[in-house]
Amino acid sequence: MNLTRPDRRSRPFGTARLAAVVTVAAAASLVLAACGGTDTTDPAGSAGAAGATGEPTAGGDLTIGTYLDPVCIDNQQIGTNASLSVTRQIVDSLTEQDPETGEILPWLATEWTTNADSSVFTFVLRDDVTFSDGTAFTAESVKTNLDAIVALGAKSPLAGPYLAGLTGVTVVDPTTVEIAFDRPNAQFLQATSNIALGMVSDATSAMTAD
Repeated sequence: MNLTRPDRRSRPFGTARLAAVVTVAAAASLVLAACGGTDTTDPAGSAGAAGATGEPTAGGDLTIGTYLDPVCIDNQQIGTNASLSVTRQIVDSLTEQDPETGEILPWLATEWTTNADSSVFTFVLRDDVTFSDGTAFTAESVKTNLDAIVALGAKSPLAGPYLAGLTGVTVVDPTTVEIAFDRPNAQFLQATSNIALGMVSDATSAMTAD
């Protein structure tokens, strides 16, 4: 079961690393079909019911050109923009950042607080989120994800540095998690909106890096 966000950028939450790419490609094909319209220079196309009414047509192929092959879609391991662009369609993050104002906004976390020197962050999470495999997203999920990134070490070139100095992730209750560092980490709140720190299910976290 997928949970969709209630706002203007609604999209599915979470999924397994590999299976999701098929879903993303299929969904993208449908979106393109809905947006494409009919070529009015094609008599057959202009006479079609779908073209006349503007109704979307299911099916077809979507081909996307990128400057680099997105060879990895594990958001915790990737470090290229080509892979990040694909993976954003698969994972959701604790927060998001408004591209116009730079403001950090709620996503999987509804609110947060920081201590005076920005070394401890406490997030209150949504309680109505499930991953694609049906398991619930909780504070324990956040801990599992962050611990998995630390365990990846050098295999996590983008997500790993965001967690430099992490001393621990504490599950306060099912919807509250505290993330502590051994030094001020002013960039961490913004980092929680990054694709590399997107949340995956426990089953996905348990997979090997390979």
